[in-house]
Amino acid sequence: MPTRSHSSGNSRGAQPGVLLALMLVLAACAASPAVASPREDHQRRPASLSAPSFLNTNTLWPALPAGLHLNLAGEMRSRWRAPLSGLQGRLLRLGVIRLDAGVAEGVVLQVRGAVLQQLAIDTRASQPRPGFPHRGTTRDAGDFSVATIVRLAQNA
Repeated sequence: MPTRSHSSGNSRGAQPGVLLALMLVLAACAASPAVASPREDHQRRPASLSAPSFLNTNTLWPALPAGLHLNLAGEMRSRWRAPLSGLQGRLLRLGVIRLDAGVAEGVVLQVRGAVLQQLAIDTRASQPRPGFPHRGTTRDAGDFSVATIVRLAQNA
């Protein structure tokens, strides 16, 4: 019996699902701690933990002028609703960036955004706004924001 190969005919590269799976595997590998033997585990010093900047709004983090924190992620939400257009569906965001860079002592530059976001439209509002797609898939670059935070006084 002859075998047939099926091709999707997609010449644009990898599918978003494949990219998301690859990003999740890479994130899991990067986040998993190294396996230590029981003898090494009790000799290890406890790590000093610092709170993330989104939990401490009164603390600038990183406080050092040369500090840099970069987070890259992917996100997928089902039944996501866009309030302005009234569209609802599965939202896929790839390349979600969060960058905190210490520019000077007490000055932090923050960059937030998504490189690609795609909405697979399931439903739309009963009174859709003109100019928005009604069905199918829509994609674009996400909104980016740039902010500068300056510490004016030390915490009491």
